Amino acid sequence: MYFVMLELVPSENNEEKEYCEGAFLDCWVDYDSEAEAVERAKDYASSEGWDYVETKEVYEVQREKYLDDEILEIYDEACDYGVSGLFYTWPDEDEE
Repeated sequence: MYFVMLELVPSENNEEKEYCEGAFLDCWVDYDSEAEAVERAKDYASSEGWDYVETKEVYEVQREKYLDDEILEIYDEACDYGVSGLFYTWPDEDEE
C-alpha cells in the first residue's frame, strides 16, 4: 500500500471550481509499485473532477500505522477497492 499526496486544481466540469482554487489529495493506493500508485491516484483525482498539478509525497505504508487513527477506515477502503482518499480544498482568494 502506498500513500500518495497530490496537489490538484478543479477541472472545468468540477462544480467546486466556482469557489475552490485547489486541493490536496491524501490517497491510499493498493498497487505493486510507486509509479503505478501515483498513476492510479491521478486517475482517481481525475474521476472526481480534479486536474493534476504535482506529486507532493509518495511512500509505502502499513496498516499498523493507522490502528489508532480515524484514517484506518480509508486505508481499509483502499484495501477493498484499490484506492481511497481525502480531498482538502482551499478557497479561491478572488472569491473572498
